[in-house]
Amino acid sequence: MVKTGNFIELPLLPEVGNAIIDYLKNGRPESAVANLFIMHRPPYASLSAGAVCGQINNLIALSGVDTTGKHHGLHSLRHSLASALLKQSTPIETISEVLGHQSCQSTMSYLSIDVESLRQCALEVPPVPDAFYNQKGGTFYGRH
Repeated sequence: MVKTGNFIELPLLPEVGNAIIDYLKNGRPESAVANLFIMHRPPYASLSAGAVCGQINNLIALSGVDTTGKHHGLHSLRHSLASALLKQSTPIETISEVLGHQSCQSTMSYLSIDVESLRQCALEVPPVPDAFYNQKGGTFYGRH
C-alpha cells in the first residue's frame, strides 16, 4: 500500500486470475517493463495512477451513472468494497487490512454505510408520557 508503506497480499478470484493470464498471453504488448499493466502505445511505459483513475472515470461516465455532486472513481470503489465486505459480516479488522488502513479507527467511517446492520442495533424508543412535560409546572420541559 503506497499510503501506508505496508505490504499487502490478497487472494484473487479465479475470474480475475484467468483474465490476467489472458491479458499476459494475448493483450499485453511486448515490453521489458516489469509492471503487469502498461500503456498500449509506444514506448509501453508503466501505467501511472492518473492513467488508471482516468480510465475508471471514463468507464463510469460511459456507464451513464449520474455522478453529479457525488464522489466517484477509485475512492467510491473502495467504499463499494467496504460496503460489500460489511454486508458479508466481514470483521472490521479484516476490512481494515484489505483497505490498507494502519488502524481500525480509519475504517470506522465505513460502518456508517452499512445501514442494515445499523438498523439491527436500533433500540425501541418508548413514548414519553405527558406527565414528563407537565412536571414543575411545565415551564422547563415545554414541548417545542
